[in-house]
Amino acid sequence: MKKLLSLLGAVGLVASSSSVAVACNKGNKTDTTKTDLSAMSKKDLGELHLAITNPAVDLLNSVPSISDIVNAVNAVNSNYGLNDADVEFDGTPTATKAKIKATSTTKSFTGSVELTYTALRELNLNLVEKLVNGEGIGALLPTFYVGGITVDDNTNSQKVQEAVSAYTKGFLATAKALAEQNKLTFNIDESKLIGALDIKMFSDDAGKTAWQSGDVKSITISVKSGKEKDVTSYFLSGSATVKIVKRVDINTVITGDENNKKLEISVKDDKEILSKILEALSTKYTSYKDTPKVWGLSGSYGTDASPFKYDSNSQTDGKVTLPGTPIGWFNALFTSTVVLSVKVNKIQTS
Repeated sequence: MKKLLSLLGAVGLVASSSSVAVACNKGNKTDTTKTDLSAMSKKDLGELHLAITNPAVDLLNSVPSISDIVNAVNAVNSNYGLNDADVEFDGTPTATKAKIKATSTTKSFTGSVELTYTALRELNLNLVEKLVNGEGIGALLPTFYVGGITVDDNTNSQKVQEAVSAYTKGFLATAKALAEQNKLTFNIDESKLIGALDIKMFSDDAGKTAWQSGDVKSITISVKSGKEKDVTSYFLSGSATVKIVKRVDINTVITGDENNKKLEISVKDDKEILSKILEALSTKYTSYKDTPKVWGLSGSYGTDASPFKYDSNSQTDGKVTLPGTPIGWFNALFTSTVVLSVKVNKIQTS
């Protein structure tokens, strides 16, 4: 009996050991089924067209995100099944290469791999339409007029072309200044960008009726065939429909004798002067209530660029020159200038 029990115990022990061995082997099998990134068959991802989701940031760089890399890997490596959570950058990616490595939590991948590509930020011209109309970061652009591109003579196709070029130049200058503030590089070549665009003119606001004569009321902007990659680091696509607006002589808006060219405002502090002048103008000239930037009253009182100045030896009477000329602004609606007298009432505070 003792021998039988010993034999059964031995068998049981062997069975238990076998179970452990099987369990361990099963775990080892899971590890060995992970895909080694270094064995990836296609490591040159070709061109990456990077979408602009946040214009304030994306316009200024052509460095792909981890999602861009993952999508490109899956596109050129059939059935690879890589997900954003599986990998992370190993070092800092550039516009031409990046090294990725498996994350500590991935159950599907191991190792690391260096990838090459040509990253092109995809500039869809629909963004231009949004900028001109003041949508998104367009509301922050230093433009006098929002809702169209302004031109001196909208019956002259050459003048319209020049206005589009001037708007483009103003926007690029703004973007470059923003890039420099953030220690980034912004290198869109203005002449190449303009040269890549096909501009058609229309006699209606919707861009439906081709212009032949009279007022140009809108334009469509698209990319010339074969010019999609003319601008370094960018891929041009899409189209835009933009209104064309004839500029207005400000002296046809603010008319009459000197008595009609006076404003009276009340302020607690001189810092309020420009905003209070703007309120007075919006009340008096209601046609421009929804486009207050046309007056050019941005900035703070007291700067050299301020359109308001007190008269000599006075702290209650001054003059404002309209439109103001804040540095870097473009797309003006008004031509000429007009000077208004301003009576400044000081509100006493306890």
